[in-house]
Amino acid sequence: MTSHVGPAMSQEYIASPDGWRLRVRCWQPDGVRAVVAFAHEPGSAGIRYDGIAHVLATHGIASYAVEVDEGKGTTYVCG
Repeated sequence: MTSHVGPAMSQEYIASPDGWRLRVRCWQPDGVRAVVAFAHEPGSAGIRYDGIAHVLATHGIASYAVEVDEGKGTTYVCG
């Protein structure tokens, strides 16, 4: 099992203009110096960036990954 140093991943949801509710995975260290946004290819998931996000966090870099596969996983239409 791999252990990570840095913040645990958290999740937030944002509503897109066309009514989709998109999951955003977040890794936010204390004292953020910079921000990175990851975009994955269709059929993949933002969790794949967990390892690198923890490494970045040890250097004060916050990371975000938006789940871009609409209708898949926890991304769904609002209402």
